[in-house]
Amino acid sequence: MDQQSDNFTPQDNPDNLQINNLEQPQIIQTPTPPVIPKQKHHLFLWLLITLVCIGIISGLIYGFRNSIKSMLASNNTTSHSLSGNYHFYNSPKRLGNLNFFNDTSIFGTNCGTSRIINYCPPEYSANQLLYFQIGLTPQNQPIIIVTNSKYDNSQFQVTLVSIETTPGHYTILSKLSPSFISTSTTNNNSNMTSTASLAAEVNKNVTINTTTVIPAFSFPQNINIAGMSLYQPGSTPPYNSMIGSFLNGLPNILTLDGMSSNTVNKSSITKLGQNGLQTFYEVTALNHTNYQVKEIFDVIGGVYGANYVFNSSLEDQSNYNYNGTSGKPVKIRWNDGQINNSLYGYATGGGCGLPTGYGIIKNLPSNELIPAGTTPNGKEIYQLPTSSALFKNLYNTYYGYNPNGSINQIPSNLVNLSPTQYQNAHAVIIEKNAIGEYVIYLKENMTTGGGCGKPVIYLYPTKPTIVNVQVGAKITASKPLYTKYGWQNILANPSGTLIYQGKKYSSLYWEGQGLGIYPLINKGTIVPHNQVLSTIKSQLKKQGFNKTEITNFLSYWQPKLPNTPYTRLTWLTTPQMNELAPLKISPKPTTIIRAFLDFQGLNKPIPLQSQTFITPNRKGFTVVEWGGLLRN
Repeated sequence: MDQQSDNFTPQDNPDNLQINNLEQPQIIQTPTPPVIPKQKHHLFLWLLITLVCIGIISGLIYGFRNSIKSMLASNNTTSHSLSGNYHFYNSPKRLGNLNFFNDTSIFGTNCGTSRIINYCPPEYSANQLLYFQIGLTPQNQPIIIVTNSKYDNSQFQVTLVSIETTPGHYTILSKLSPSFISTSTTNNNSNMTSTASLAAEVNKNVTINTTTVIPAFSFPQNINIAGMSLYQPGSTPPYNSMIGSFLNGLPNILTLDGMSSNTVNKSSITKLGQNGLQTFYEVTALNHTNYQVKEIFDVIGGVYGANYVFNSSLEDQSNYNYNGTSGKPVKIRWNDGQINNSLYGYATGGGCGLPTGYGIIKNLPSNELIPAGTTPNGKEIYQLPTSSALFKNLYNTYYGYNPNGSINQIPSNLVNLSPTQYQNAHAVIIEKNAIGEYVIYLKENMTTGGGCGKPVIYLYPTKPTIVNVQVGAKITASKPLYTKYGWQNILANPSGTLIYQGKKYSSLYWEGQGLGIYPLINKGTIVPHNQVLSTIKSQLKKQGFNKTEITNFLSYWQPKLPNTPYTRLTWLTTPQMNELAPLKISPKPTTIIRAFLDFQGLNKPIPLQSQTFITPNRKGFTVVEWGGLLRN
């Protein structure tokens, strides 16, 4: 021990601790010293020096460990140091495999590889999961998110939130993983599992916490930012399925609402305000010649956030209805002296996608807007001139009706209106919001709406295969019944015949609301009434559909086509459907063909860019889906 002390140098002391007199101290004799046996005296000194050295070494190790931990946590990643001593990064830091799971079935199963009846092995192995650190708690504990490694435009993004509570031990916070974990045994979300099931699949170094909430992650259901009233769409306080991560930094923020292939330029992101640890941004999601679609997000750092919707007195979600049988009219006083008593409200978009954005006017001087009325609180309401390109686009794209009345037929006096009549019926109105944008509102009973109508899915494996299917949509009807886990353990045959729970089916059928945003209708084909059926057949064939699939499509949709001189036919393509309502199928298909018809009855042709098709090769395991837009 004395030899080690004699050899101590400054290089052995990286923290420059003041260490003096580590050699054996001299014994100073006094006139009446206590008698200490020499052997015991050396033992006492040895113990004393040992304790001192242990203390020094422990201090060095602790300091070195924290230094390394801090260095690993930052990893040259710029972080936000926010109030409350939380730290959140501008982009996530990729970690190695933290080995949370002994069974990864919670991330999906792959029945096609199983040779055991009624058993589906996990779709992902433990080393295929991705772990990212997104920040640090005030106690310097890493905040970690987990997702699957095959996350892309056609897959679901699965996110777990965890804290490293002690070195090597992790706690999954189920309340902060709302799109993945349910504490309810009756939850019908196919992407969710019970906390009990998750607890059985994690390793011993992982625990499940069902109560803890990190204050920074408590996104308010309703909030006022920059003078605008915002709310989380369809939320149950304080969480909803729109909360999650965007793994490639703020420009990829649109992954929060399902637009997973869209990124935005930093110039298209505007800061609206701050709410404690969270920052609100307005993002330009779509940018066209005469209008833009804006979306609002509440963001922590640059990696985690929630989607918000702009609220207005013109769009009262508590009275939202399509049937017009209940609700409260928006008491707009029109400039002709009439009071709006319609039970139908106004919304910022239509279609079968989830409306998370709002449209604003672009490139139209405000002095060209036509004053139309005032709201009860005195706000001015405007209309567009019928000569404007934006008005023509809205009239041609969103003004539709169902002449057969099979679903929510609109009043007969609003059918087949001319542009001037459409304007006089106040079908499109404009309101200026708190940040100076002119927001576009469409009247519900004169606007394309409803849901995704009878999408039908065909499965054609190359050999008899057990298949699982999930749809990224809020399912409202299905056959066979769509369960909380989707359609599981389907025996699919090369002929297309399906055996599910002992019964035979030719296809899978669903209706509902896609979780993505309905795309812009700016292309299509205008055809005379007597050519509608032949054109549909031809265009389905060009998209890769076979004779049986085309026959089935027409059998369902022909009675619902408009009986007008002309019809607009616009097809949503496979990439667009993958954004609107993504499919998760295991085993993964080789070929996916999806087509979805948006149609509109017309009295006369309108200018519209033509739509072209590329016929795919049906190779390997092929999945085919057709559907159409149910209109109000």
